[in-house]
Amino acid sequence: MTKPATCPTCGSDKHEVRHVNDMGNWRPQAPPGTVETANYKPSCNDTWHDEEAIKQPTFDADGYPTDETLDVIREWPYGDYLALAEYAQKSWCFYGELILTPVVTVHGDTATKMLCITGGWSGNESIIHALMDNFGFSTTCWESTHRGGLVVFEIRKPKEG
Repeated sequence: MTKPATCPTCGSDKHEVRHVNDMGNWRPQAPPGTVETANYKPSCNDTWHDEEAIKQPTFDADGYPTDETLDVIREWPYGDYLALAEYAQKSWCFYGELILTPVVTVHGDTATKMLCITGGWSGNESIIHALMDNFGFSTTCWESTHRGGLVVFEIRKPKEG
C-alpha cells in the first residue's frame, strides 16, 4: 500500500502532515516529542519541524539566534518540554546562563527546574520571549519572573494516561 496523494482525514494535498499506515488505514502521525493518548490524537494541524533543525539552532553573523530558531521554540509541539529546554539551552549565549537541574516537587514527583539568566543580552531575552510565546510551555511550566533577567520554569514529566 502506498501513501495517499491527499490526506485521508481532511482531503487536502497542501499540508505537510506525515502519516503512518495503521493496519491498512492511513492516519496522521504525532510529531516528535508528543505521545498519542486518550486525550490527544494526532491531527492534520500538528506542527512538524525538520529534525535536523531541532537538533541544532542557528545563529546570525553576530551570534544572535535566527528567526528560524526562535520559531522552532515558539511552535514546539505540546509535550516533550525537556527537549525544548535542551534546545533553548543550545541556543543560549554565554553572557548569561540557562541551568537545568533535576528537582523533586512537593508532591514527590520528579521535575526539572530551568533557570534562565539573561545576563542582559538581548539574544537571550529573545529566547525568553519565544518560550513565553509558546502557549503550552508557558502555561504549564512558567514559575516566576524576577527583575535583573531571571525567569524560572519547572518542567514536569507528562502524566502517562
